[in-house]
Order: sequence, then C-alpha cells, then structure tokens
Amino acid sequence: MRSFMHDDNIALYRKLIEESESNPSRDEVRHAMLLRLLAEEMAKNKKPPVSQALAGDAVDRHRPSLWR
Repeated sequence: MRSFMHDDNIALYRKLIEESESNPSRDEVRHAMLLRLLAEEMAKNKKPPVSQALAGDAVDRHRPSLWR
C-alpha cells in the first residue's frame, strides 16, 4: 500500500513539474519545491538493500519456530 502511495505522489509531482516547465512565467520557488518533493518521494520509494533488510533480529522474526 505504501508503495502505491509513493508511486501516486511521484506521478503527481512529475505532472506538476511538467506543467511548470511549460509555463514561461512559472514561479521558480514553487518549481524548485516540486523538484525537491519529487526527489524526496523517489528516495522514500527505494527499497533497502537485502543485507540491511535481513540484518539482526529481523531474520529471527521471519524464521519458523522449528528453526530456533
């Protein structure tokens, strides 16, 4: 669900940036804010590397009880 929300936000920011870029009298501050928001949302959407996702006790939570 979270991934869907990030994808939806990314699509919205890209659309707003495209509209802003085609407007000759665009608000530069708003345009810069949209670019920053897009970058932040794309960073949130990245998945952690496998080594971090399975580090520590996270592995124990996913093991069947027979393995403990």
